[in-house]
Amino acid sequence: MKIILIIALFVCVQTQMVLAQAVPNLLERARASIQAGNAEAAVQELTELLKTDTSNADAFATRAHAYIKLGNYGASLADSSRATAISPNFGWAYYLHGIASYWRTDKDFRGAMADFTKVIALDPQLAFEAYRFRADIHNQ
Repeated sequence: MKIILIIALFVCVQTQMVLAQAVPNLLERARASIQAGNAEAAVQELTELLKTDTSNADAFATRAHAYIKLGNYGASLADSSRATAISPNFGWAYYLHGIASYWRTDKDFRGAMADFTKVIALDPQLAFEAYRFRADIHNQ
C-alpha cells in the first residue's frame, strides 16, 4: 500500500512539473503566433492553456491582445477585465482594456480614458502610448 501511495505521489509531482513547463511554452508560442499575424492560433493556444490555469493573468491579457488583432473587442474586454481582476497592478492588461474600449462599436471613451490613466500610473513603458490615446480621446 505504501508503495502505491509513493508511486501516486511521484506521478502527481511529475505531472505538476510537466504542466509548469508547458505554461511558458504555450504562452510563448501564442505570443509568437500573434507576432506572425496568426491571432486565431494564439486564441486557440491560450484557450487551451486557460483550461488548466484559470488564474494566469498574463495568458488572459495575451488572449485579449489576440482578440484585439481579430477585431473582437467584446472578448478582449472580457479577458483584459479578467486579467486585471487577477492582477490589479497589471498595466498592460489595463492598456488592452483601454484599446478595446476605444475601438469597440459604441466607443466607451470614458472607460478608455480611465484605463489609460491607470496605465500611466502603473507602467512607465506604456505611458507614452497611453498619453497618446488620451489625447485622441480628448480631441473626439
